[in-house]
Amino acid sequence: MAQPLLSMFPSDVTEINPLMSFAKREGTVYYFNGPMPVFSHAESDRASFAMFASQMVVNGNCKQVVASLTSDPGSPLYQALRDNDLYRWKPVAPTRLYHCSGDLDVLPANSQVAYNSFRAQGASQVQLIDPQPGADHSGCAIPSLEAAKAWFDTLKR
Repeated sequence: MAQPLLSMFPSDVTEINPLMSFAKREGTVYYFNGPMPVFSHAESDRASFAMFASQMVVNGNCKQVVASLTSDPGSPLYQALRDNDLYRWKPVAPTRLYHCSGDLDVLPANSQVAYNSFRAQGASQVQLIDPQPGADHSGCAIPSLEAAKAWFDTLKR
């Protein structure tokens, strides 16, 4: 029979899940795994917050929190995601979006959504390029770089 996990968080923290918590103290945010501090950043440092939060998401440490953080316009994660999206601008110069259809690390759908957004905003010089159809992330890197370099070379004056 599994033994229940007893809470060992410091007294002034907010629980994220049964293992992770955080506390704000004098302008600094501290993250804990049980009683052990694992990371800290200035409360105003949104980049560090976004980095640590993304690691927690990737590692599956905060699944129950993600929905509320990404749907609350006042949350720092929501703001960081909004500030770093690909859709709130329109390219005015020729633009190529390189991706490979077999990439499971950076999904080709990201390029497709950006392409559709740019076109819907009136960008006419945008292309979606799959330089190695079916290639995964590793197999896509070199063909994409080579194709981009060859294209950049055609743009030299």
